[in-house]
Amino acid sequence: MSLPNGRTRTAKLIGDQGCVTLPAGAPSALFTPVPVTSTLPDAQTQLWPMGDAVQDGAPAAEIDQRTLAAAVVAAFQPPEGLTAAFVVAHKGRIIAERYAAGSDRDTRLPGWSMGKSVTATLLGQLIHDGALQLWAPAPISGRRRRTHAATSASPISCGCRVGSLIAPQDPDFDPARGYPDHLFVYTGAIVPTGGR
Repeated sequence: MSLPNGRTRTAKLIGDQGCVTLPAGAPSALFTPVPVTSTLPDAQTQLWPMGDAVQDGAPAAEIDQRTLAAAVVAAFQPPEGLTAAFVVAHKGRIIAERYAAGSDRDTRLPGWSMGKSVTATLLGQLIHDGALQLWAPAPISGRRRRTHAATSASPISCGCRVGSLIAPQDPDFDPARGYPDHLFVYTGAIVPTGGR
């Protein structure tokens, strides 16, 4: 991928770790992939949200179907919004969903900042279940903890301001300011000593 600052970055599918942005000039990731084996049941046999099966039955009577249909249409307007998928859930059931042309429920899409909410929810559940303690050290070895601290801090090294990252699609974006700080979060790479 060619970036607005003239650099070229490469991403590569790295085993079960998924697609990883490689450090500049590196032919591969600077870590050893770890196989991930799922212990979950087949998603096709489990009802959503724990699986992919959708519950049959009429929609809840309290749902205004006209308003719901209008909301689904509005989610894709204007086209410049680039909405790829829109799903509405009510009381544990999917009651509406729509996908842009070329996408479907199995299309992998970037989650952007939604990932923070999902991660926080999962961590909260682990704490609730007693699998993690909120104030306990992370359950990883000391060496990996230090490496993680260095890599997770790397977006800060670009001068990013949490909550105020400017992206190219923002109305106040000014190309004269240089490479958008928002993009460093997504185009940076995991490196052992920080940096980009």
